[in-house]
This record gives sequence, C-alpha cells and structure tokens, in this order.
Amino acid sequence: LPSDISCLSVQPAPDDFDPRRWTRGKHYRYRLLLRQSRCCFRARWTWHVRAPLDRVAMRAGGEFLVGAHDFSSFRASGCGAAHARRTLRGLQIRDAPDDEVHLDFYGNGFLRHQVRIMVGTLVEVGQGRRDAEEVREMLEARHRATAGPTAPARGLWLMSVDVGDTPRPQD
Repeated sequence: LPSDISCLSVQPAPDDFDPRRWTRGKHYRYRLLLRQSRCCFRARWTWHVRAPLDRVAMRAGGEFLVGAHDFSSFRASGCGAAHARRTLRGLQIRDAPDDEVHLDFYGNGFLRHQVRIMVGTLVEVGQGRRDAEEVREMLEARHRATAGPTAPARGLWLMSVDVGDTPRPQD
C-alpha cells in the first residue's frame, strides 16, 4: 500500500463479493475554505473560495437535491452508469472550525463527479449568481449544461461506505 494508507484489519469476503453491488450507501464531505487569504497547509484538501457564501440560500437550493431524482444535470461526460437515477438521502451544509464550511452528502450511490457538480452549483447559489429555485429547474432539465461548474477534486473526501452482508437488489 502507499505510505499514506494503513490497513487496520482484514477479514475474508465471500467469493462473489463485488464492492459496487454490495454497497448500500456512501458519505462524501466537501470542504470549502472561506476567507480572503489562502492557507498553504490546507490548499491540497480544501477549495479556497474568497467570496462570502449565503449558507441559507445554499441550504434552500440543496433541499431540491434531496430525494430520488434523475441527476443527469449533475453527471459528468464519460459517466458509465446505466442510468442517472440516484437517491440523495441527506445533505448538510454547516460551518466548521477554522473558516471552513463542510457539505456532507449521503446517498445510495453517486454518478461521476456528481458531488463536485452539486457543490459547484451550490457555491454559485451561495455567491448569489443563481437562485436556490434554479436547482429544482436544473434537475428537471436533465442536461449537464444547466448546472454549475465542477468543483475542484481537492476538497472532496470519501468519509464512509456502508457495505451490506449480501448484494443489493439490481436497480
């Protein structure tokens, strides 16, 4: 393993184990650094956004994303998923220590760059470039050009994966 990854425990898996088919849910966190000056120590792990963000507007826009939807507008080109229907079980936007804002996404699965596109869109809402109501319209449009930009990869963290005891039913 690379030096920045440690194995804490190992257990045997069934012969038919497939992490994609057995996964029940994932939790991603996106870290924003909100202040005028950059932080050289967190530059690799956060997206530095200078403009203040209206978290109330961001939460209002995020409410439209929660639930079962066709997320085609939030799907990157080259995505190999058979369909864009996903369920976002929860979205939390909260202030964190040291000038950070964390966006936590809980879902049954995510499309290619889906979380990063949702973050880019919600940042535009927070900056006042888009209205929260436009997020609903983006979902309905089912076209990538309607959503906001893709946020940089450096702020995205996979926090946890919920794996079941058996494969999940096929979508």
